[in-house]
Amino acid sequence: MDNFGAHFRGIRLLAGLVVVSGLLGALLNFGYGEDGDGGADAGAETAVAQGGGDAPVEWMRTELYFGARLRDQEGDYEAMWNDYLDTVVTPRFPEGLTVLDASGQWRVKEGQKPRRGASRIIILIHEASGEKLRYLDEIREIWKERAGHLSVLKVSVPVEVSF
Repeated sequence: MDNFGAHFRGIRLLAGLVVVSGLLGALLNFGYGEDGDGGADAGAETAVAQGGGDAPVEWMRTELYFGARLRDQEGDYEAMWNDYLDTVVTPRFPEGLTVLDASGQWRVKEGQKPRRGASRIIILIHEASGEKLRYLDEIREIWKERAGHLSVLKVSVPVEVSF
């Protein structure tokens, strides 16, 4: 049983390294087109899907990470969250979204013990347009104001989409 446990931990470690190296490779390559300018639309040529017209559409996958509690406020978190989804997020992304309940940890300062807590993740598959990118910034800022949070983590990568 001990050998099996060690072997299983080794497999989990190897799988984790593969995932991390893939993510690191994607992060290092994302955002730099041929001219190396790192602009918002750089690298988007790999994120092409054929839309209803003749022109290809560039797509992004964006994940937004939210703390699942109110900071220094009293109130009903669930009611606030549902109102936020209904009045802020959905009007800007009516095509659809996914919400995941998660748990996570973060460290505010180096050397500090990580804090743990519940979180929510919104996953959006959206066109890589200036309008949608502006909407992402808007919904992050509105949540920070409403919930008293310091940040909302945003991770965006180009994707290939097929309907």
